[in-house]
Amino acid sequence: GDNNSTNNSYINNTNSTINQTTNDTQLNNTNSTISFITAAVFDNSTNNSIISIDTSNNITVDSIVLFTSYNNTNFTEASSLANVSLPTTITVPVNMSYSELYYYLELLYNNTTYRVPENGSEFINISA
Repeated sequence: GDNNSTNNSYINNTNSTINQTTNDTQLNNTNSTISFITAAVFDNSTNNSIISIDTSNNITVDSIVLFTSYNNTNFTEASSLANVSLPTTITVPVNMSYSELYYYLELLYNNTTYRVPENGSEFINISA
């Protein structure tokens, strides 16, 4: 069975829905800790999802690839950025016929690929 749990908190206002902030800490092979923090906002005035990425260190990652899915099974590459200084944001349009958008990120830094979250995916409520 899957023993992973995610705490989701919802804050609703007329402009957007802020769904969650996720902290993922991963160790690289030099034993220095890099924590990636993601937060997602749905902007129902533009039907865009805005995903922000920050880190505990002031770093520039070689690349960020965002993968999204509407069924949490079939993920496709939705956005790809190169040589990105963190923090940054990625804006992607969403299909409003679905109620949730699932996503995960792959960040390449110092020849190491970090997956955020490390397992599974995060989701954004995109119902208007």
